[in-house]
Amino acid sequence: MIDHRHHFDDQAAEWDNDPKKIERARRTAQLIFDTVQPQGNERVFEFGAGTGLVSQYLAPHVGALTLADNSHGMREVIAGKIDAGVLDGAELSDSDLVEAKLPNEKYDLVVASLVLHHVAN
Repeated sequence: MIDHRHHFDDQAAEWDNDPKKIERARRTAQLIFDTVQPQGNERVFEFGAGTGLVSQYLAPHVGALTLADNSHGMREVIAGKIDAGVLDGAELSDSDLVEAKLPNEKYDLVVASLVLHHVAN
C-alpha cells in the first residue's frame, strides 16, 4: 500500500479552504446524525480524521470525540482546532489502523470518511 502521509502533510494547512471538502464533511456528518440519531452522550472515535471537519459537524450532537490521523500535518491542524476551541474537549489519539495500532478505549461510534481505501488489511 502506498503511504500517502506526505501528500496529506503538504495539503493539511489549506485543506479547510476548499468549500467542496467542507460541504462533503457537513453532508457526511448529517448522514451519520440522521442514521445514528445520537442522544448526545456517545463516545465517538474518528479514524483518518484529516483536519477534523466531520467531527466538527458531529460535535454538537455527541459526547466525547477522539480523532486520529496518521498524517503529521493533519494532526497539527486538529491540535490547533482543539486548542482554539473549534473541537472543544476533543482528544487527539495516536491510534493508527494502517499500522494496527488500535485504541484501548471503547467507543459507541467509529467514523471513517474517505479513508478505508488507504488501509490494506
